[in-house]
Amino acid sequence: MTKKVEECSAAYIVVCFLLTLLNVILWTCYAITLESHWWMVANSIWAVVVTSYILSIFMKPKREDTLYKRFFYSHFFCFAILSEVANLIGSYRDGFIGAAISGAIRIPIWCVVFNRFGAKIRREVIAKLSEVELTEFLCGAVLMRGTAAMAPMLFLSFEAISCLASEGFDSRLCENSASATKFLSLNLICLTLKSLLNKATPKFVQRAMILSYEDLARVNLKFLQKIQGTLFAVTAMCSLFLFSVVGVEAEPNEGVYLAGQVGAICIGVAVLIDVKLMLGVLKGAGTTEVEGQAEQEHSEVDPAKRFSASHISDGLALGAVV
Repeated sequence: MTKKVEECSAAYIVVCFLLTLLNVILWTCYAITLESHWWMVANSIWAVVVTSYILSIFMKPKREDTLYKRFFYSHFFCFAILSEVANLIGSYRDGFIGAAISGAIRIPIWCVVFNRFGAKIRREVIAKLSEVELTEFLCGAVLMRGTAAMAPMLFLSFEAISCLASEGFDSRLCENSASATKFLSLNLICLTLKSLLNKATPKFVQRAMILSYEDLARVNLKFLQKIQGTLFAVTAMCSLFLFSVVGVEAEPNEGVYLAGQVGAICIGVAVLIDVKLMLGVLKGAGTTEVEGQAEQEHSEVDPAKRFSASHISDGLALGAVV
């Protein structure tokens, strides 16, 4: 008999919190010294820190005691405020005005997306899942898929750090590699977040979001799905360019940052479209008739012929490791 899991071990939460503290220390050192190696290392592990923080939000969905809430919001403060303020100050002092503005913009985004939206999903959606669904979410989505997504991020991080070690800690020849690593990992973060949200929705919503390969072959898609596919294609092209830059030793190039920004915006909008489609299914599911129809459609599609954005995230995670 399978044991039910209502929360992950505190050890996982502690590891995620220590990664956040490490990120704060690195950005603070950069803000004080303005030495480029602090900036490059912080950029290299940034995606791993963000992913670990996202996973930590959902690891103990039913804990509402005062002690855990204090820890929960302290973790958020270190992640979203301390590290971003240090990044903003360091970038501004070092003359990177664009990076400073980006840091200032990210603070309210983190507050809305994670502190309000993420906490609400944790409290009102995930905590109310059945025992079987919660076990599947924590073990399958958070631990298995979350860890799988972090593996290629770690690979890219060490690739950038190895470039830094070979060129010397005072060299700026690895900034392109560090920026490319950051944006490539950001794409994986968006797909991982989408996968977590997908697993937090009812089963009939997940089934309604599945496409058959026959529909893809005939391009029998909704208008928003066509836009989403185009955005994923643009992101893929930008990612190919960024991947070609990883490990290359050259002077800083603004084209790398531009390609990363375009890819990040495209995949961010694509994931938002997916969320909008899921919300549309939920709104139209006021009766059991819709759910029954989704189950019927699901049964008519061969499992080997299904396709969804979650398959993309799994493929990218495993492909990057290989």
